[in-house]
Amino acid sequence: MRPDGVDGSGRIVSYAQLYRLSGIALILAGVCTTLFWLMAAPLGTFFGVDVVQHPFWTPSQILHVVGALLTIFGVMGLYSAERALTGALGLVGFGLATAGAALFLTDGLIALVVFPALAAATPELFSRTGPLNDGPVLLLFVVIAATNLIGQVVLGFATLRSRLFPGPAALLIMIGGAVANLPVGPVLLVVLSAGGIVWGVGAVWLGVALSKIPAQVFAADERPITFVPQPSRRQDEPMAS
Repeated sequence: MRPDGVDGSGRIVSYAQLYRLSGIALILAGVCTTLFWLMAAPLGTFFGVDVVQHPFWTPSQILHVVGALLTIFGVMGLYSAERALTGALGLVGFGLATAGAALFLTDGLIALVVFPALAAATPELFSRTGPLNDGPVLLLFVVIAATNLIGQVVLGFATLRSRLFPGPAALLIMIGGAVANLPVGPVLLVVLSAGGIVWGVGAVWLGVALSKIPAQVFAADERPITFVPQPSRRQDEPMAS
């Protein structure tokens, strides 16, 4: 094996390649999330059975789910690239942002699959004073929004401090992530949508930067991952004792 870790018969998957894939995931996450909020804004609110039955509801929630899923993979690559520069703050931000994206994904799946069925069977559940907007269910949505908000702000701040990625992009993640997760109702949906679009622009910007990290930019303990194919053993070949 050569000093660079590449075996003559092996195949190499470098961190640069993994970062490129994560960068693409983050770009697509930003695009999907932006489109989700653009389709959500005309709804005017998330309350009421008419909203769930609106023609924009299903396609917007599909974008919601896909965007949240891609965000998880994008954040993984982002943190991996900057972890040596962000310390404990970066780890906390990564954990909260990943948890927030996973919860946002769950929120999208509920809205996509469960809400339409409930709207058809028991439309009264979706009124402003209905069970889905009060009590434990409301608390669940508050936890989802709060986790996502704090995670995006902390991760964005850690990314800003690392100086590895464009500072304005990190600021967009912080500002957009905070505004998009403000409480629905007291805050107009158009304001939340604006925050989501700002976050999406920041995610695309960071994704482009992450996908272009040169092979020389790694943490001190990183080296390429090498996969060496093992020759198949013939059936009549005796096993080593």
